[in-house]
Amino acid sequence: MSEKIIKNLKEFLTGNWVILGIGNRLKGDDGFGSILAEKLRNLTLNKHIFDSGIAPENFLPKILKINPDKLLIIDAVLFNSKPGEIKLFDANEISSPFALTHGPTNFSLMKTFLKETEIKILAVQPKTMQLGNDLSSEIAQVLDKVLFILAQIINGI
Repeated sequence: MSEKIIKNLKEFLTGNWVILGIGNRLKGDDGFGSILAEKLRNLTLNKHIFDSGIAPENFLPKILKINPDKLLIIDAVLFNSKPGEIKLFDANEISSPFALTHGPTNFSLMKTFLKETEIKILAVQPKTMQLGNDLSSEIAQVLDKVLFILAQIINGI
């Protein structure tokens, strides 16, 4: 992950924020966001980190109750790069219905209900999303690095 992304994440994860991991663990690298959110919550014990699996809309009531200024979505996103590359997108940058591996509906719902919330997407370019696969080795290595960096940011290290 680039120093620029780390700097942007440090600036973004201040104040009242929520992290929402999205992903299907049964589809290889698509599980990235879900697995990362679970590990990050367990590591930091922060109650504003949610693993939504394949149903982020189910966490909307919890997120609305927190009323965050900022929402960081972590997900596998197809952005035509090498597997394992990390990018940080503003919500408005992802408009293609094919960009998010879960389709546009879930993300559009978040944007509709969280109009006053600044939303960013921490995205990994997946290698494989075949049903029945585990995370690829490339994505597993990136996950560990991102986990370490986010835990340091959240814990103020």
